[in-house]
Amino acid sequence: MKKTISTAKTTTVRTRNFKIKTRTTTTTTEVIVEEEPMAPAVDEPIEPTPAVEVKEEPVEPTPAVEAVTAKLFYEVMPERYGWGEFTLGGGTGKFEKVVTSSELLDALRDPNVFRIDVAADINLNDAELTTSSNKTVISSNGSILRNLRWRIKAENILLMNLFLTESKDDLITLDGARNIYIKNCTFDSQFGLPYIKHPKTPNLGATEEEVKEALKQWATMDRTGWEQNVIDGQIDIINSKNVTIDSCLFANHDKVSLVRSGTDNLSIINTVYRNTFQRGPQSTGKVHFANNVYEDVKYGMRSIEEGNYLAEGNMFFRTERINRNSTSHPTAYGQIRNSFTEDCKAFDQPLEPPLSLLWEPYQFYNFEVKTPSKELAAQIIKNAGQVLHL
Repeated sequence: MKKTISTAKTTTVRTRNFKIKTRTTTTTTEVIVEEEPMAPAVDEPIEPTPAVEVKEEPVEPTPAVEAVTAKLFYEVMPERYGWGEFTLGGGTGKFEKVVTSSELLDALRDPNVFRIDVAADINLNDAELTTSSNKTVISSNGSILRNLRWRIKAENILLMNLFLTESKDDLITLDGARNIYIKNCTFDSQFGLPYIKHPKTPNLGATEEEVKEALKQWATMDRTGWEQNVIDGQIDIINSKNVTIDSCLFANHDKVSLVRSGTDNLSIINTVYRNTFQRGPQSTGKVHFANNVYEDVKYGMRSIEEGNYLAEGNMFFRTERINRNSTSHPTAYGQIRNSFTEDCKAFDQPLEPPLSLLWEPYQFYNFEVKTPSKELAAQIIKNAGQVLHL
């Protein structure tokens, strides 16, 4: 290859059958520079230069209200446990969003509406709610239901992320119900008052004046006052089967829950009883209490009639009596094992059932009971009650 060093003019020529040539000319000489072969020819497509691939870390999408409410409702909910584990609620059926009491009442009664989103605070004004079977009722934005009496005589009902307060009767009554799952619901009868865990414990979220006022109110409030304010229970269960209460919060109440004749196969797991007086719960039939937390409770569990409960892995803080035996029911049995206690008082050992009536949860379903501790209690408290606020 020859070269001439001079000021030159350069042109590029592409031939049909040969290679790309660069022709450089000056006034004195001509230089031909041949380069390495390049393909393809003019009449063939030229492959583009491959782009540099830039890999980015995936970004998790932020969930929106519509994305949650439009999803298959039982997919929003984590895996179910206990005797109510086969509850599917409304599945993929017709969906309706409600913001008024009349809309809620109509949707609950309508057998063609399967999924309901309570999208606003609703005062039911002491109306009684009835429900057709195969329903999912959820609040995707953390709404509150007030002054209600909800009687469920139905099957396959899933309730999630509801806040229920203020009633002249039971907030919820399961009456002859089957396959019920209640998840992350709050039952609070003193909604609006700061919760005082203990005089020695700081009350997070309340001002000093609010704490003083709340202490004054609780100091002057006797049980008669409670019954004037809240007449009955937060949830009563009558003649019902295959029910799970999971990660719920029962707070600020006298007689929390009465599980009555004919009820069997009830699981209460990962649930918090806070500042309650009695019936946490008072039960008959086979009941499994596992990994629940009791804070500032007068009386915890109690077995009546033909009751036969098994309590394991529960945590008790400042509880006066973990179990309250029934002297009027000689066939009311219970078992308590592997508990964590702190600042508790009397402990009535329940009457252990005879060998023929002993039972274990693993005979019926799978649920891993975790070792009770203060750390586990803090985790359960954090995740209990209404938690989803989009």
